[in-house]
Amino acid sequence: MIITDQNRRVYSFLIHRGLTKREIEVSVAVASGKLIKEAAEDMNIGNQTVKFHLTNIYKKLKIKRKKDLAQMVLNLSEDSQVW
Repeated sequence: MIITDQNRRVYSFLIHRGLTKREIEVSVAVASGKLIKEAAEDMNIGNQTVKFHLTNIYKKLKIKRKKDLAQMVLNLSEDSQVW
């Protein structure tokens, strides 16, 4: 992946919120529109593992669904003034 300023903002925000490297990978994959099955295949993990990570991500970010995650990542990517 090419690292851009937008990527840095997203990763920095997610790390600051306590997400692990794998949770960040899952977050970015799902937020970009990949299905759970596709994300699992790309990361060589099971569907249930992706779902487990999503549960942890939702708790850490205080959100409830993939749509919220996608919107959060999109907003971070577009807005340089995150905090």
